[in-house]
Amino acid sequence: MVVVVSIAVVSGLVVVLPLLHPPRPTRPPASPPRPPASPTVPCPSQALPAAARAHLGRVAWVQGGALRVVDLATCRQAALVGSEAGPPVRFSPDGRWVAFGDGRVVPAAGGAVRGPLGSPAQDWAWSPTADELLAGVSSKGGVAIAPPGGPARALLPDGSAARDLAFAPNGRRLAIARSGAGIQVLDVATGRAHTVLPEPDPRRVPEVAGWSPDGGWVLYWRGPVGDGGGPLDAVPASGGGWVNLWGHVLPYPDLLSPCGHAVAITAGTGTALSVGKQIFLSNPPAWRFGDLSNDPSRSWFWPACSPDGRWMAAVDTLSQPEQPDQTAPGPCGCSPPTAPPAGSSSRASRGP
Repeated sequence: MVVVVSIAVVSGLVVVLPLLHPPRPTRPPASPPRPPASPTVPCPSQALPAAARAHLGRVAWVQGGALRVVDLATCRQAALVGSEAGPPVRFSPDGRWVAFGDGRVVPAAGGAVRGPLGSPAQDWAWSPTADELLAGVSSKGGVAIAPPGGPARALLPDGSAARDLAFAPNGRRLAIARSGAGIQVLDVATGRAHTVLPEPDPRRVPEVAGWSPDGGWVLYWRGPVGDGGGPLDAVPASGGGWVNLWGHVLPYPDLLSPCGHAVAITAGTGTALSVGKQIFLSNPPAWRFGDLSNDPSRSWFWPACSPDGRWMAAVDTLSQPEQPDQTAPGPCGCSPPTAPPAGSSSRASRGP
């Protein structure tokens, strides 16, 4: 499976918009970074002032089974893991670690691959506030947290039927979807959980999409959740009545982005990102929405908001079916990777 940066899925553009209001692979051996690869074209960031280049950071992605990283200031690339790496890819908040695949981690500067959670994870996430804390759902339905070097601490034992999770913005709570239970909010410090959206039917288990920026709501896809997605809802993190945010949203968290006090949502029918997708902005608690992209001739997706919530970068393309080999250059004009399947949102991760 190939994962690409967001500019490489179709022949589209990365657009910055102002906001009006805020079986698993075997474990690979330790892989030291390979020598930097020379870019095939001059590094475009060299045209920027030195002060601006210093804050560009790095991007990590998987290509052809290798976990790679590029320094955006210099366009120098290195391979952190040479083979058998897979998506998703995420930097830790401090930029010192890169997690990938089934919850394995590797130092961003290169070094040994580690499995801090003790077993492969079917879903995992970095804490947004504790720079070196990873939470994951085991293949047996348990939930654990661990620093990159381990050991793991169990929050829910195996057999708990957990499916997926997301950290609250303050890092103190986890939203967890459990088969036969519904959506639960779990206290990271104590392990205590309470159900905020009961769903006893295991055939209708929801899927956690994330949190509202204020931590007051849990966003989720209403079950049963298929590859084609479905309704996106929100429920108060303390429990209570749920609210429908949009009727059809593909089931990929990367199609949502916190934007100040609001949430940007990629919505539209069908599984192809290049057809009929628009980006809407919605605010709790009323969850009224506005069409931010407002251009039906083009398809808009993969929103990413600036930390202050004033700007949003997105990918857009002519609203038309995807064609084979429609790829854009990779980071810094390096060799273009293969585009992912329609509907895929396993993007690269940007680090400090």
